[in-house]
Amino acid sequence: MFLSKESGFHKDHIVGERSCDCEYFLFSTIYKEKDVCVHIKTFIIASRREDFVKLYVSDLDFKEILTEIFAYGKSLKLRKLLSLRE
Repeated sequence: MFLSKESGFHKDHIVGERSCDCEYFLFSTIYKEKDVCVHIKTFIIASRREDFVKLYVSDLDFKEILTEIFAYGKSLKLRKLLSLRE
């Protein structure tokens, strides 16, 4: 999952090296065969640098996080769990 640190409006995304749930990926990458979205580019860079946070959660928490992302565009549960790590 990808959490943006940008100011202003942002969403959480389900991202891998070849897929993303953002609108740009769906419409531009898949339908128009353009370059991948910024989320995938950032994911690849962070993976290579190992510049990310690993968070282990229960199956139930994972299901709740995914449900929130798909329903609301962001997961308050995920943000709470990350804030408890700090």
